[in-house]
Amino acid sequence: MMSRFLKRFFEKALGDDIEIFRMLSRHVSISLESCDIVYKMFSEKLSNDEIARLANEVVILEKNADGIAEEALKRLAKGSLTITLVPDLHYIINKTDDVEDHLYFIAMELLRGSRSGIRENPYITDVYKDLGRTLM
Repeated sequence: MMSRFLKRFFEKALGDDIEIFRMLSRHVSISLESCDIVYKMFSEKLSNDEIARLANEVVILEKNADGIAEEALKRLAKGSLTITLVPDLHYIINKTDDVEDHLYFIAMELLRGSRSGIRENPYITDVYKDLGRTLM
């Protein structure tokens, strides 16, 4: 935890620019929530309806995250942060948004797969198990 002194110091030093960091923090929280949902989609035996519901949650979270990233980038362009920080923060915001975008694509692919009966195909199940072992 950040001490109250440091928190007050950064709030005064950064002024309105501190909101960029708050937005980045909210964006990361959304990505973590999406990651939990995608993990549940992978790890539990769910019905197609449940997978569709969870995928829809990820869609909503991704739209919210896009809005936060867009607003953070606007504030960054208008803010008073030093020119040496702006490219790094721009990069971090974009990469954070890329994580959420990829979670969205994974959720959509899982939904597509569930609708096409991918779980009933033992060959596909084995391929995903092998892929999971390879990635670990």
